[in-house]
Amino acid sequence: MKASCWILMLMINCLFASKHEDQLLAHIKDHSSKYSLPNLVNNSVEIDVDLKQLILINEKENTIVLKIYLQTNYIIEGMQWDPTQFGNISQMVFYEQMFWRPDIVIKLISEVPHKETFPQVITKTGKVISDSMVLTIEFSCNLNVSRFPNDKQHCLIRFV
Repeated sequence: MKASCWILMLMINCLFASKHEDQLLAHIKDHSSKYSLPNLVNNSVEIDVDLKQLILINEKENTIVLKIYLQTNYIIEGMQWDPTQFGNISQMVFYEQMFWRPDIVIKLISEVPHKETFPQVITKTGKVISDSMVLTIEFSCNLNVSRFPNDKQHCLIRFV
């Protein structure tokens, strides 16, 4: 008897969770489109770049190959929600494109041989975490390694 009650309670919780998810999804769809630029807070998109791996430095050709993690973040006006109204859901993950994505081009790279993408996430604050990807990029840089290992290299990677 106890096991069947537990299963019934689990099924009821799943039904309510799915109801809240459906309501939240409707709220999100009312405030966004993947085809048009949304009203962004401060009209800004933040780009985070983390260096994951230095793969190759070619002194002869003055090129560098890096593996980077790139992520765009922005906040959509009016997209915020109160988790208590949606079954305490504070974020949703979408495995297909649900929101607008900024067009980002990395200037002056010679090759982008590998790209891994990750799902889009939206938080209760209206923040969309999108275009999370791992890129392997090769680009030119004037290298001076005459003082190696006490040298510093300054290379410009321009995102537009």
